[in-house]
Amino acid sequence: MTVDAPRQPPEFRLLCTMARSEFGAEAVVGLTRAAAQVGDWRRIPALLARHGLETLAVQRLARVRDQVPADIWEIIAQRAQERRAVSLAMTAELRRIMHELDSREIPTITLKGPALAWQAYRDFGARPFVDLDIMVPPKDVAAAGAVLATLGYQPEYHFTDAQDRWFRDVDGDYPYVHEATQLLVELHVRPMSRRFGGMPRDSVLWIRREFVPFAGQSIAVLSADDAFLLQALHGAKHRWERMEWVAAVSALLQQRDGDVAAVLCSAPRARRAVLLACTVASAWLETPLSDSTRAECIRDPVVARLAEQAWHHVVAEATDEGTVGTATKLAFNFRVQRGVTARMRFVYRWVFWPSPEDFEWLRLPDWLFFVYRAVRPLRLLGRYTVRRKGASDA
Repeated sequence: MTVDAPRQPPEFRLLCTMARSEFGAEAVVGLTRAAAQVGDWRRIPALLARHGLETLAVQRLARVRDQVPADIWEIIAQRAQERRAVSLAMTAELRRIMHELDSREIPTITLKGPALAWQAYRDFGARPFVDLDIMVPPKDVAAAGAVLATLGYQPEYHFTDAQDRWFRDVDGDYPYVHEATQLLVELHVRPMSRRFGGMPRDSVLWIRREFVPFAGQSIAVLSADDAFLLQALHGAKHRWERMEWVAAVSALLQQRDGDVAAVLCSAPRARRAVLLACTVASAWLETPLSDSTRAECIRDPVVARLAEQAWHHVVAEATDEGTVGTATKLAFNFRVQRGVTARMRFVYRWVFWPSPEDFEWLRLPDWLFFVYRAVRPLRLLGRYTVRRKGASDA
């Protein structure tokens, strides 16, 4: 049972068919038809890269290889091999980091990246990722950062005590970059910033964590419900602009027979984001939903409109850059919030909660930290007013 699918241009029909979680005979027939309708195969490698589908594509297109121009197939196969090698190399680096953290008895939960690859596909090389995300208890951030330093990573942020307390309470994602490889590792105290909201309390996530096999040992990951929730919130935040995110959600949905009742119960503030993830997976990738999940999606008409807006964003190959991109993204995020209270909370946090950009824009002593609440709206006003004026002058 699926939600009505949007109109799909031939190239995106190909992407959607390839990204389906269940790829049986019916999907092969659909892929054959989609491949026959592609007008310009030269666009496909760039689209696959943009949407993180290179590894999945080479597996699926191999079933209809006679439909793919030889030179395009060579590009896709080569890039898929390179992408898979990078993912596996980053997974090996994660293993090295986890070994060092474990030796210091620092508790961890691996987020997204290799963890999601395993939970969705049972294959660490099946999806691309550009960084490694590791969650640690707030009290262990400094110790974990010191471990990363011994492995060649340097912190991107240098906060005062007051700035650090605020950042840890609100955002809590500390970036570290390897001096030689430029690999980014983020230490998290929570899976997602409180600015967007929707995740359960961090203590609950630690209690519900699960362990998966990892190179002869095991690593902690979010529970199946929490992993789905995080992917739903992350996708909603970015308007589902990468098809691989939808593919991963589709795979997670299939594992739970299209039912998200448990997720909805555990995270009521993220209800619309969860239903949006289900709607997107169903409409774009024909992912089956349970009757109860489908009924919940239909019951909230805003969800269908958000899914349509996200689809237009994807097909237009738009970005969140610039004044217009930021404004439309924030408007989308605003509508993902359900209810007046949630929407006002979202606006307040975005306008008045300071960020590292505000700390860089104006350096204040800790005893004046409260002034940042006024600094942020002034910085945002100046930033977007200048951008708008520049755009009109052009």
